[in-house]
Amino acid sequence: MVGACRRRVLLSDHSKYGDDQFARFATLGGVDVVVTHGGLDERAVVEPHEAAIEVVLAQGTH
Repeated sequence: MVGACRRRVLLSDHSKYGDDQFARFATLGGVDVVVTHGGLDERAVVEPHEAAIEVVLAQGTH
């Protein structure tokens, strides 16, 4: 399903970044845009940019 998409957007809580689980549907390289909120460490923001993946840090109200 991921391979059939024209644009792949990952929306994830920052605490899920880098957390390996039992099942995986795609690698970071299979994503075009990562949308998350503040809380990512600097390396977690730089790594996708180096792979030409757009990172959107959403601003929310609490």
